[in-house]
Amino acid sequence: MRADRRMLDAVRGFEAAMEARSDEELRRLTELFRRRVAEGEPLDTLLPEAFATVREAARRESDVDVTDAHLRGAAALHRGLIAEMHPAEEPMTAMVPAAYLNALTGEPVHVLTRDEFTARRHATRLGGVLERLGLETGVLIGDMTREARRAAYVADVVFGVTFRFCSDYLSDNLVMAEDERVQRGLGFAVVDEAGALMIDDVQTTTVVSEIGDAPSPWIKTFAWVAAGLRRDVDYQVVEKESRVTVSEAGIKRAESLLGIDDLYNPNYGLLVRFLESSLEAKELYHAGEHYVVHDGAVVKLDQKSGTLDLTFHFGDGLHRAIEAKEGLPVSQDRQTGAEITRWAYFRLYDKLAGLTGSVSTDRDLYRLLYRLDVTVIPPQVPLLRVDQADLFCRSDEVKWRGIADLVAERHLRGQPVLVDVTSDENADMLGAMLEARQVAYRSTAGLTPEEEAEILAGVGARAAVTIVVNAPYRATHIRLGDAASTAEDRDELIELGGLLVIGSERRLLRRDDELLAQLAGNPGEPGETRFFMAPKDPLLVKEKMPPSGLMPDEPMYGAPLSRASLKIQKNYAALLGEKYKEMLSQYEIDEAHRAEVYRWRNQVLSGEDLDAEIRGHLTAVLDRYVSRFLQGVSPWAWQLDELRTALRNLLGRRVVLPEASGDVTSQRDILTAAVRQAGERALAARMDEVGAEDWPRMRRTVLVGAIDLHWRRFLSEQRDLLEAVNLETIHGGDPLARYRKDSVDRFTAMTRLIEEKAIEELFAAEVESSQ
Repeated sequence: MRADRRMLDAVRGFEAAMEARSDEELRRLTELFRRRVAEGEPLDTLLPEAFATVREAARRESDVDVTDAHLRGAAALHRGLIAEMHPAEEPMTAMVPAAYLNALTGEPVHVLTRDEFTARRHATRLGGVLERLGLETGVLIGDMTREARRAAYVADVVFGVTFRFCSDYLSDNLVMAEDERVQRGLGFAVVDEAGALMIDDVQTTTVVSEIGDAPSPWIKTFAWVAAGLRRDVDYQVVEKESRVTVSEAGIKRAESLLGIDDLYNPNYGLLVRFLESSLEAKELYHAGEHYVVHDGAVVKLDQKSGTLDLTFHFGDGLHRAIEAKEGLPVSQDRQTGAEITRWAYFRLYDKLAGLTGSVSTDRDLYRLLYRLDVTVIPPQVPLLRVDQADLFCRSDEVKWRGIADLVAERHLRGQPVLVDVTSDENADMLGAMLEARQVAYRSTAGLTPEEEAEILAGVGARAAVTIVVNAPYRATHIRLGDAASTAEDRDELIELGGLLVIGSERRLLRRDDELLAQLAGNPGEPGETRFFMAPKDPLLVKEKMPPSGLMPDEPMYGAPLSRASLKIQKNYAALLGEKYKEMLSQYEIDEAHRAEVYRWRNQVLSGEDLDAEIRGHLTAVLDRYVSRFLQGVSPWAWQLDELRTALRNLLGRRVVLPEASGDVTSQRDILTAAVRQAGERALAARMDEVGAEDWPRMRRTVLVGAIDLHWRRFLSEQRDLLEAVNLETIHGGDPLARYRKDSVDRFTAMTRLIEEKAIEELFAAEVESSQ
């Protein structure tokens, strides 16, 4: 706090001078600041002057006001922290000073959002301040061409969807030439809605894939088999871990339905995997909740934002299993070329920061996952919101009736009401109940983000009733009144108690409840919240409570039940923490392998001393040949003819081995040296054959091709390994220890295969002249 006050005082010290400058003089300051940074001035020293410049530029924009809270938030972002700010404070405004300051280094600044609508909104509203100061801004939207995305990345500050940033990073690591990349580095990242993107989506994996083999006919067969298996008899659903385990009875029943003796028989291939994918599609992925069928295709439905992700493909055979379940044509398999989790991608940035509306139970997770600390930026004025006690109902029917009655009562008074529901179906059901009570309402169910934004703009109007699907994830704030409201109208709404926000259930994450509550009552304004709960709510189902027979037919207050629900949320947060700890151990292994492969690949593309690397690979391959064919303590057991044949097949020319004498070690050393010399001569001849002009292109193409081929295979094998080691848990083993050991062994084997493939191709590939 003391440091923030000193920073604010320093910023104010520059404000008078900034206000006296013309627009052009403000703009010229940017180049001056850049020169000072280039000459070695630390950003921390420049911060007050740069922030004062941004504040003045924002003042000259029509709807951007950089408050002291925003400057404190910007300072936190610059320090690489997660900053909590109330949604009514327009938290993303804090991004502008931080982005401006860090862009002065020439390193790229990326602003990562959940969806395109939000990215466009931030770029439109906030980008103007940066452009007024001479910075360039870019935005990644829609199906932009590679050239258009490259042009966007050239900008100082780039706004875009997180998926797009991840996808472009992966694509840049699949290019065949350095100048084909679109990103220009990963400097400073500001993550909007950090709780959702950095915590909830930490395991979300972005995959760049290629069309693979035709779909197996078994996929549709196992969709039929899964439909015939019985839950809790043939298989169990582990809700907390989102997985399905097949029982011995289930295996027997599946074998009976298929008419085969042994589902694990290698002759049948990976039939067990087909069965597991089909059961997961049946039990864990539901239409209207996890996906929709759109234009004859399975499309992922974002459970929080309600938007469709046309680019997402469920992995590990699940996508095709869902297609089969829905009776759709099964698409071709996809072969993974590259993949990265949100966690791994965020950690690639030189500096990472984020903004969120609530850090309630996430503080420890930010530190665990990203080694980031959290700071809370209090609002400019105090909160006046009243959070009413939870109401418990014996059934869903009683709950929804109670919600509808409360809405009708407040609507009659003229108080604006927002009701949060968790699905379009619940929105439609509540809407019908309100119509029966002659209550006019608006609903966001089934709307696009743009249409939702229009409705949310009118939530605070007098007597407005709005049903919002997944309101906590809307990243908005509600203003009392509407565009036509006068000061008197607003005063009347304040007298009525401001906006009433009704939650139709408590969510598993406490953060989500707090984000919903923040919609009621901007700082300095009244507001009210009320949550309803029933035994079938997901939160209460987890603990099988409370006993519905003991509850009345009307909503009731229950402090013990409120405390119990809070305890469940805390337990769930603790469970997530343990889950993420285990996940990190696996991810760190995978990330080390990915980083090493990409480092190797980038080194090849840069052309750094590749001939020396190729000679090293050739020597390693030839030494393995010698070890393979010269085994045993007696030269009589050595396979010299086989060695000559293998060398001829590899090098494309006959190799004469010398007659060796002396002890076994001396003979082996003589032959090893001869093989290496033969390899050197063959490589020199091959380089002459290809020609000095075409050799650099050939060596790069061959090496990169070998890396890509075996890296794809490695990724596929890793998924198989993960499935196998998960069985260790069932049998009491240590899955992580086995995963670590087997991953390292497989990675070592992969690097050898890459060496061998590259050397084989260098000697065997046809020479295509670049002329």
